[in-house]
Amino acid sequence: MAGLSVGGFIGIVIALAILNVAGVVAYYKLGMKEKIFASEVVRSELVPKLRYGLLGLLVFTWIFSIAATAACTFVKAEQNISSLYGVSATATTYFGLHGAEIRGTCHSFDTAEDRINTAYAFAILNNLLTSAVLIGCPLVIFNVIKDVNTANKVWKIMGFVMLASTWFCLFTFYIQETTICTGTRVDCSLAGAGVLQVFNSIFLIGICVLFFVLPLPASEEEGGKNEEDDDGGEKKDEEENKKKESEEEDKNKDVEKDED
Repeated sequence: MAGLSVGGFIGIVIALAILNVAGVVAYYKLGMKEKIFASEVVRSELVPKLRYGLLGLLVFTWIFSIAATAACTFVKAEQNISSLYGVSATATTYFGLHGAEIRGTCHSFDTAEDRINTAYAFAILNNLLTSAVLIGCPLVIFNVIKDVNTANKVWKIMGFVMLASTWFCLFTFYIQETTICTGTRVDCSLAGAGVLQVFNSIFLIGICVLFFVLPLPASEEEGGKNEEDDDGGEKKDEEENKKKESEEEDKNKDVEKDED
């Protein structure tokens, strides 16, 4: 099994891109943002816990990204070798984004395979962007940035940077399209680091969902204040209406007395 062809891989990427764009458009243009923010989940006490959960997942993805990039066991390649005497054997090779496992030891080196180098470049970008989000996200969560507008902008930027990091993580699987895996009688499958990268992709997708679903800490505080102000304003209006009603009743009583 040689795996997907390059055309099949590109087709999957295009399909994911269309779904991604459709999700963003639906979120911002079709009213999904307002519906989500008005839901009980967003307005409940779970919001701070989910925000800390986002930060915890972010730490895990940062570790997973570095580990998957440095490991030499991203792909397992098995080749069936037959001798002239009818004896067959299987040769197993492990290689990663920037090296290979030789006699049980990981050796890092630059490969001459363009597709492996491309996947490695995507992995480096994934690591850099995840590191940037890991720095910027706590600045907003722990209120290090005092200015509300600046905090909102940083949070939004971190969300889109995380989305780009997720795409770069998915592009690292392009390593399976190397000529080693597309050769005859070669069976390629994901090894330990490759499976780790699959879980890393799932965590990254979850982080992106939380980034777009959860309200900003600053906007949440403002919302709370606005709700308090609105409640206070409604109470004042009710008191004024009661005063007006009582005054009108007193006037009606006075008129009735005068008529008597």
